[in-house]
This record gives sequence, structure tokens and C-alpha cells, in this order.
Amino acid sequence: TPQQLKYYLSVDTRMLTAANGDDGKREISIAFAVCSFDRSGKAIQYLQDKVTQKFTAEEYSSMRGLPHIIEFTPRDNASRIRLLVRDQMSGEIGSLDVPLGGTAAAKSANGARPATRPD
Repeated sequence: TPQQLKYYLSVDTRMLTAANGDDGKREISIAFAVCSFDRSGKAIQYLQDKVTQKFTAEEYSSMRGLPHIIEFTPRDNASRIRLLVRDQMSGEIGSLDVPLGGTAAAKSANGARPATRPD
């Protein structure tokens, strides 16, 4: 029986595009997704969550990471998952592949590097 997985993400706000709202607040819009794959590489599940938030200029400038939790129960035949983060304003995407099973998943997740934005 597969168990529910929980991933704690922190998106670097310096990598996001924030729109200036009429109310003087900065608005960000992010799509989070998780997709599981079987051993042959076939996508077998997909889950998406969209988040739109507004912040005052002071709040936004002091932020270093925007936290988000993804909970997901993979199918029995899932061998890896891919976590995706998409900045809805710019279209920039970051992803991380995590093998399922044992310590390999922990090593992969701990060694993850953040996505970089081209200059």
C-alpha cells in the first residue's frame, strides 16, 4: 500500500516575477505540480495546485522564500516523481525528479539545486 508523501517546498522569491497591483501590493502567481512515473517513464498521475498571493512592498522585499506543502499518494507502480514550480507571470519553470524507495529519494531531494533564471 503506498503511503502519502509530503514535500515542503520553499520558492526563492527573487526568482519570481511580481506584478504591481492597483492597490500598491505585489502579486505573485505560482503553479505547483507533481507527476509520478512508472519504471518505463510513463506518466501515471498528475496533480496541480495554483497559488496567487498579494504582499505589501515591505513584506515582499523581506521575503526569502515562499513556503508551500505538496501532499501526494503515489500509485503502487510509481518509481519516481517530478515536482514542478511554474512562475505564472514569467513562464519560468523549475523541477526536481525524486526516485521513490529508500534512501535514494532522500539523497536526491537533499542534493537538489534551485532553478536559475537566465540574466
